[in-house]
Amino acid sequence: DLGALGETFGCAFVFRAAEGYFLASLGTLTLLDLADDGLAALALVAPAIRAGALPQTQPLLRLQERLHALLPPAQRVQLAASDPGLRLDLPVARGSSVGRLITRLHPALGKREVSFQYRSPYTSAETLESHRVAPYELVQRDGMTYLEAHCLEASLPKLHGRTIFYRLDRIVANSLRRLPQQLPPVRHARRNYQLRYWVGPQAARRQDLLLWFDGSTCSYADDGSALVEACISDLWQARQVLLRYREHCRVLEPPELVDMMRESIAALAAVYAPEAGGEL
Repeated sequence: DLGALGETFGCAFVFRAAEGYFLASLGTLTLLDLADDGLAALALVAPAIRAGALPQTQPLLRLQERLHALLPPAQRVQLAASDPGLRLDLPVARGSSVGRLITRLHPALGKREVSFQYRSPYTSAETLESHRVAPYELVQRDGMTYLEAHCLEASLPKLHGRTIFYRLDRIVANSLRRLPQQLPPVRHARRNYQLRYWVGPQAARRQDLLLWFDGSTCSYADDGSALVEACISDLWQARQVLLRYREHCRVLEPPELVDMMRESIAALAAVYAPEAGGEL
């Protein structure tokens, strides 16, 4: 019984009205005894959460705590002192925690409309945009969590009908509302673009290019260059990725992305252009 477990193993229990007894502490009754390689794998979880490779959601944090509690005392000490041996080189997010927002969004993904206020980088700092969207997926990218959604209504009319990746830390706290409107069984169509880009020999000659986009195909030429093709829906993210190749990449299509690349390159040239005095 509960008393015997407490006396023998040091287990502790709590009672919740209408729910019954719950195990609050295992004491010495540990149920998880990992080999060294399993402990090394577990040691990667905390750094991944801290670095933003995984979002800091309450279920994930509770799972981490639960696994830690199930370890024998000696392995808990070993885990605390272990070096994961892998540094996650991701940007440090200074925004607010999005764990609660993720918890509120999850039940609505692919099922119900939601509305919220949003701080866009393309409007003034004082301006809050109102959005009503069909939410579909959460995406973890470069240490940040994004909501992929179809915009149904927004303060900026030009956003209507577009697929948008909303950065969760820019959604105003407590503004998210799960609306009663159900989403149609078929996902709202998103505009897709056929992407083709060329990568020069200096970056491609070893034939080990990273394929950044789903369904990418890559063909290498005799001169060491490469031609990559894919189907994309997010032109903004494609530009962010392909600018990493600097002068070693040229976008061939779609024309909309070609124009975006030209605009960014021209703006960069203006930023770095020497002033009248000949200095940057």
